[in-house]
Amino acid sequence: MRWLKRHALVVTVSVLGVAMFALFSWAERGYFCDQASDHGQKCPSFWSSEHLHDWIYNAASNWQSELLFVILLVVLLLKIEGSHGADKGDT
Repeated sequence: MRWLKRHALVVTVSVLGVAMFALFSWAERGYFCDQASDHGQKCPSFWSSEHLHDWIYNAASNWQSELLFVILLVVLLLKIEGSHGADKGDT
């Protein structure tokens, strides 16, 4: 329980990140199926090469801004923690 209290912010950000990635995958699937139906085609399975190509492209197309966001988040968290970081006493 003590570990969870000390790392609550990291756990929260991680859970939100996984949840948002799952939400992205769900929304991407819906968009892909809408596009297929607009062209008179049946929606292929999630694991089809067409959908995986589209999904990977859209997931990776914005990696620079996501990486910048993560770096800024880490810097911000280190500034908030100060010089007496939460894990300093554990070593």
